[in-house]
Amino acid sequence: MQLRANGHEVDGFGERKTPSPFVNACTTFLYLDNLDGADAPVTPAEPADEVVQKQKAARAQPAPPAKAGKSLAMDTKLVTILRGAVEAVARDDGWAAMSAAGSAAKRQAPIDPRNYGARNCPALFEATGLFEIVKGEGGHSFVADKRNKDRAAKPAP
Repeated sequence: MQLRANGHEVDGFGERKTPSPFVNACTTFLYLDNLDGADAPVTPAEPADEVVQKQKAARAQPAPPAKAGKSLAMDTKLVTILRGAVEAVARDDGWAAMSAAGSAAKRQAPIDPRNYGARNCPALFEATGLFEIVKGEGGHSFVADKRNKDRAAKPAP
């Protein structure tokens, strides 16, 4: 808590049984039981070439999401964090830069998209199905809450 109070990033990791005060003290917390065994250490019984081939095969197959889109939309804590993040950084037109919304979500709670089966924040916003995401000029993404009917049809440049 002192590190965060001093403005430092605090990354934590552990199992689902990690006490919630420790999880909440971290800027980002990654649950290790969500990670697949693709990067498991090489055992002496297996030749290294076979392990490398298995790792490549495991990476080639998409990892199954930890939660489906509908269940992500039902996760009220997650939805509250994501909607609050978009609202906090939204411009006058109702759209928020995706990078700013992701950062705002991480400031609100020790959220890591991999805990929800998404590889990054844009994928997490998309997986809920509750946000509209638009690619703008220069490759920048913008996000808006679908419930916000006062937003512009497209983000302003």
